[in-house]
Amino acid sequence: MGRNGRRQNSLSLFILCAAILCAGGAFFLLRTLTDTQIPYLTKAGQLKRGDVVTFGECEQDGDSNNGPESIPWIVLEVQEDKALLLARDILGPVSFHDQYEAVTWEDCALREWLNDTFFRESFSDKEKKMILTSSNENPDNPGMESHGCGVTQDKVFLLRMEEYSAYMRTEEDRYVTGSASPTRYALLHHLETDDETGENPGKACWWLRTSGSDQYAAAFVDRDGGIHAAGAQVSHAVYCGLRPAVWVEYKQEH
Repeated sequence: MGRNGRRQNSLSLFILCAAILCAGGAFFLLRTLTDTQIPYLTKAGQLKRGDVVTFGECEQDGDSNNGPESIPWIVLEVQEDKALLLARDILGPVSFHDQYEAVTWEDCALREWLNDTFFRESFSDKEKKMILTSSNENPDNPGMESHGCGVTQDKVFLLRMEEYSAYMRTEEDRYVTGSASPTRYALLHHLETDDETGENPGKACWWLRTSGSDQYAAAFVDRDGGIHAAGAQVSHAVYCGLRPAVWVEYKQEH
């Protein structure tokens, strides 16, 4: 690329940054896309919403010979003694349930896997102690024929539609943080993404825990960061990917 092309790209990035800053509502900005040195959670100091930290590890670069990689998380909320983290990237393709049948978050295979295998293998003993058990409500999907389920106790979970909407309040939030890119591992395992001719090149969909149009579907976040309330078939293995969330114990510095 020539000097003029680089200058034009830099100008375009500056304009995009300025537009997001002027909007006032976007709290994630572009640092979630451009971090090169991401602090580990317990070394992050005074956390604030929109920060990116590492916590736990799993295979992400597609090369199992070099071991798992640290997982980057976006801080969605900080309370007095805890913080809500959402995986920054789509870690891999995954089905909501292991077969095509009526199911809710409470009894889906993905919830069982997240709270067993993923929790056990992705976090150290010290990190496991930091992860809090969350009491998650699971209401019906408004306007759909599906119903929710009772309150679930989860270490690792997916966001539900209302939570996603609350944290991604603006178009900028949804574009910068809701619209997510997959890891190389996810791509090598055939997660479906928008191609270069699409409106959101390289982006992929990711599951929410809310039921979709019926009990055979689950809602998801589309490639543009918008919610697809009708959802996709729960057994679809490569259309949607995984962005888990965790509440972690975190003592703010005063």
